[in-house]
Amino acid sequence: MVDDDHGLLKVLLDKYRPDADLHAVRLLLKGASKRRLLERVRTAAAAMQQAERLFDGRFPMAGEHLSLNIGHELSPTLSVRETEVAILAGSQTNIEISARLAISLRTVENHISRALKKTGMTTRQALYRYVQGSIRE
Repeated sequence: MVDDDHGLLKVLLDKYRPDADLHAVRLLLKGASKRRLLERVRTAAAAMQQAERLFDGRFPMAGEHLSLNIGHELSPTLSVRETEVAILAGSQTNIEISARLAISLRTVENHISRALKKTGMTTRQALYRYVQGSIRE
């Protein structure tokens, strides 16, 4: 996003209607806000934080969390962040996940490693399929 595009972002968010991508949009806004803060781009960071607050105000989470319901209890359960990273690991590299979530590359590696150990999966694709199957109701 270019600094001049903040007005366009507001228009897009104003016109947004909740759909299956609601959670992804929320994560993208949070990640963009964190990234701008890390880059020390104050104007962009302030605009992204405002967009994030407006979005959260329009679409409050109300305690919503990813439902890991596959007919049996996941043991041990993945954290929300491990689940997010596992979903992204199905189609993105660690570097891409790091940039998208505004977390370090090492943190992405740790989340994937822990998720693989917790689930008993041995590959990223297997982990992705496992998590995808877990969140479908």
